[in-house]
Amino acid sequence: MASTVTGVDKNLTDTWQNFRENYVPTVIAVLDFENGEVDFEDMSAILGKMLEPVLTPYLVLHEDSGKPAALINLEDLSITDYSTQPVSTRDSDIEHKELVKDFADELKESLVEGGWEQFVQGLIIPAIPFLLEKQMGITQIKRFLDLVPSRS
Repeated sequence: MASTVTGVDKNLTDTWQNFRENYVPTVIAVLDFENGEVDFEDMSAILGKMLEPVLTPYLVLHEDSGKPAALINLEDLSITDYSTQPVSTRDSDIEHKELVKDFADELKESLVEGGWEQFVQGLIIPAIPFLLEKQMGITQIKRFLDLVPSRS
């Protein structure tokens, strides 16, 4: 876990080298992006400098008030809206598609070599925005964990 307020969790920095040497599939949950001066995208860049580059398959969309409201999936450009109950998923508007085009192209380029199988092999690391009070990021993190075969 990495917080935009307190930084990278000490447990993560202590075990990072071991994870990388052993190609352990790793997802980084980015916390506290709703409160601080550092947002999710900024923290992803910081992680890239502190640990190694991360991929951001989702970006945070905000309400007019600045509060996180939704995630946009950069692969299919769908929006998961956490401001509604129940949570809803819909196609993004044209302005959203234009807004995230460069990010979506960058993600697509990163996945050309082997898709998300690279994650399973421990070669790429997704960073996911996580906001427990809205349940934001839980389904997205689970999606990646479900890609990893069980060892039973």
